[in-house]
Amino acid sequence: MKNQFDMYGYSPYLFIGGYKRNGSFLGLLSTLLSIIVGCLFSSYFIIEFANKKKFTVITSETNPEGIDSIKLTKNTSFFSFYLQDPISYKPIMDESIYYPKVFYKTAKRNNKEGFIWTQKSLEFGKCELKDFHENFQKLFINYDLKNMYCVKNLNELIKGVFTKDEYSFIFVEFYECKNTTEKFNCKSQNEINYYLNGTFMAIDFQDITIEPNNFVNPIIPKVGQFYTTLSKNYFKEIHFLF
Repeated sequence: MKNQFDMYGYSPYLFIGGYKRNGSFLGLLSTLLSIIVGCLFSSYFIIEFANKKKFTVITSETNPEGIDSIKLTKNTSFFSFYLQDPISYKPIMDESIYYPKVFYKTAKRNNKEGFIWTQKSLEFGKCELKDFHENFQKLFINYDLKNMYCVKNLNELIKGVFTKDEYSFIFVEFYECKNTTEKFNCKSQNEINYYLNGTFMAIDFQDITIEPNNFVNPIIPKVGQFYTTLSKNYFKEIHFLF
């Protein structure tokens, strides 16, 4: 039996076609192990090949109309917003030049009256590292947070789109500083004009990138940014869909 099944038990000869069986228990055991390992590997690759119809999804996009609602907190989609110096592009947060207002708005469609709106004011102030999710805080360390606005204690549901019967969103407005009962101690009009006749509005938000070659941790946190021109000389409304 040893000579019959031991595939390693051959003594080489110095002429073509010559061999002599020299089986052993060690050779027989090695043969059996080789066959078992070969069968296991073959079975694994056959099963993997047969299951290729079950794809591994790396990333996907979802139609927002199919999403019921999303809770907006620092753990999901937190963001900062600010205007920039038109020359240096550094963020400026100076209410003697401009000031924002932030609302949470909900619209319900009525067949007779169109949309019926409700809104509430949201607390905001200069950004701090604690405002961001812990996975993103190290990314914002070198940002000029003291000159960037953040919504405080953000905990709202956003849902739907304009075509739905009900939808809700965060609404931010920017106002020029005026020496009225609402705001005092504004800078000179020339200085205000320097910033607001033509500048940039920026939004920095928590985002991720997918790295397919990183099999252990493919989701990499990053800071996303959007900016656009802004001026007090014309009206502009911008919609962000995340």
